[in-house]
Amino acid sequence: MKKITKILLLLSVVSLFAVSNAHAQIVIHARLFAHERPRPAHHGPGQVWVYGEWEPRGNTYVHRDGHWAAPPRPNSYWIKGYWQHRRHGGRGYFWVPGHWSGGR
Repeated sequence: MKKITKILLLLSVVSLFAVSNAHAQIVIHARLFAHERPRPAHHGPGQVWVYGEWEPRGNTYVHRDGHWAAPPRPNSYWIKGYWQHRRHGGRGYFWVPGHWSGGR
């Protein structure tokens, strides 16, 4: 019984840490801009262009170029990420990542 309790406690702590990190955001004072490179040739049928994204790295963001990708489900489409302005607390901008939507 003690062993199960310890395992459940450990899992709870790990889950709590994961959730708190998932909501951590890097706030910057000015939006970052990257020049989109020309799209490479289309890779095949069913591929969708996924626009470049900003990824958190340390206390800033690093740009990752766009790429062709197969949607995870039929009829899915890519919703492009964007900079959102935060007025309260840490005033500045943070990146809202792009994501797949739709499909069945």
